[in-house]
Amino acid sequence: MPINVETPIANLTLDRINPSDRVELGSTVIWNISTSATVTLSAAGVTLAVPLTISLSPLEQLTFRVWRDAIGGQNGTLVGQATDFRTGGLSASLAAGTAPGASVTAAQVSTATTTFITTDTNVPVIPASSSSSHSNIHEHTYFLTATAAAPIILSNLLSALTVGANTISISVLGITVGITITIAVTPSVQAVYFGGSVIDENDT
Repeated sequence: MPINVETPIANLTLDRINPSDRVELGSTVIWNISTSATVTLSAAGVTLAVPLTISLSPLEQLTFRVWRDAIGGQNGTLVGQATDFRTGGLSASLAAGTAPGASVTAAQVSTATTTFITTDTNVPVIPASSSSSHSNIHEHTYFLTATAAAPIILSNLLSALTVGANTISISVLGITVGITITIAVTPSVQAVYFGGSVIDENDT
């Protein structure tokens, strides 16, 4: 999923909706956080005397929104939204005796599930499309979207890390060692359930 871009992931069309009815929409999204990191010892540095382990925990945020009739703009109505946070994690270790310029790569995929229910009320009357077999029955289309925020990279280092290359210096047994950490974090949607029911004023 692109970062900071609202992305449609499902849609649903319901009919027989009157203004006195309410529409209940259930959403379940299974999504992944894929993290990879390459740790490289500075080519101008020294051979490591002891192992060096870098622990990374990206905090990823996804916001899910349910829209009626269109996504955003003047024609769409935001029905509800939910925001979920998840943390993935991995460790990349350079062994004792690692020579300058050497690197190690680690990767990890974490899976999260977000479930929420949205209720839509006071739905306006809009005639069904001409392709519908119920030409005099009101219908609306609902859209489920997801927006991924830029991840926050937490680590066992004092320096703040970001997605991309980070070149830092740390002290190992009193010796300054330069390392470059290249991080990639990719959120993705694995599966979606999006269902809805039209409930009238008698709860039927």
